[in-house]
Amino acid sequence: MFSILLLLAVSSTFAAHYEEEFLKMKSHLSKMRADMNWEFGLNSRFNGMSEEEMRQLNGDNFDASGSYPVKEVSTLGDLPESFDARQKWPKCQSMRLIRDQSKCGSCWAVSSASVMSDRQCVISDQEDQTYISDEYLLSCCPNCGSGYKYLQIQIYTSIIS
Repeated sequence: MFSILLLLAVSSTFAAHYEEEFLKMKSHLSKMRADMNWEFGLNSRFNGMSEEEMRQLNGDNFDASGSYPVKEVSTLGDLPESFDARQKWPKCQSMRLIRDQSKCGSCWAVSSASVMSDRQCVISDQEDQTYISDEYLLSCCPNCGSGYKYLQIQIYTSIIS
């Protein structure tokens, strides 16, 4: 019985901590709003989430070998003060789409599919509006827990060919 009471006390402490941090962030952003040249909003669906519930949304597996190819890049010169891909490629509808991973730790699939759809449109001079499915990428994994984001480009290459 004592264990159950202790567990309840600890879990309510974590929930209170996240709620307190959320309120601090909300207050801080409200004070800064006047100085920002972009809009922001707070998604209330995360209010009151426990640490465990939040952790379920963070799925990723890392390549244990750590052997990623190094790519040399040249200096690009002066960068613009601001850049909005939606303005640069206005016909690419995928750049306006906000995907929802819901309660699935699939950020790796959602972000990879978004990038793939966007890149396909850009390289086709905005003609190819193919929607790359994050659900398809998830279908190769046993559950919503995690995935290998570094393998997504290999999957993308096989989807396109």
